[in-house]
Amino acid sequence: MADDIRRWSDELARDPASLAFLPLGEALRRQGQLDMARRVALRGLERHPHHPDAHDLMARIHVDGGELQPAFDEWDMALRIAPDHTGSLKGMAFVCYQQGRFAESEEYLRRAALGETSDAGIGAALDTVRRSSATMSAADVAAAEAAAAPDASDPRLLFLPVLEG
Repeated sequence: MADDIRRWSDELARDPASLAFLPLGEALRRQGQLDMARRVALRGLERHPHHPDAHDLMARIHVDGGELQPAFDEWDMALRIAPDHTGSLKGMAFVCYQQGRFAESEEYLRRAALGETSDAGIGAALDTVRRSSATMSAADVAAAEAAAAPDASDPRLLFLPVLEG
């Protein structure tokens, strides 16, 4: 991984307009280097403001930082650029699920599944959202979120395979 990071960094130094910022930012994000990943993604977005993957990367960095609304906004922008962008559809589903908006989450996942039939993570997330929607009211969601400690039922962990793409 360190060699890849070095290679992508060198490529960006040689060509600041390179799309190498995408794998570089993702690698830094996965390593938990959110500040550095954010800087890389922002520089990439400055040069490629209409690239949906750049907005998707920035959104995932926001989610990792616990910033759901900015993540939602980035995914929304990506979907304005590319309405069938699977990563953004999955991300929007995650945010809606986090907020107890199960019907919207289900709709985003349904749309993602149409474009990505081989992604088993989408089907599993869709099943979970449907079960949650059937068993929890909005009041139950608010109470559960207030009382829940981070554990295996944490939506970030539940949607990890979906968000990791």
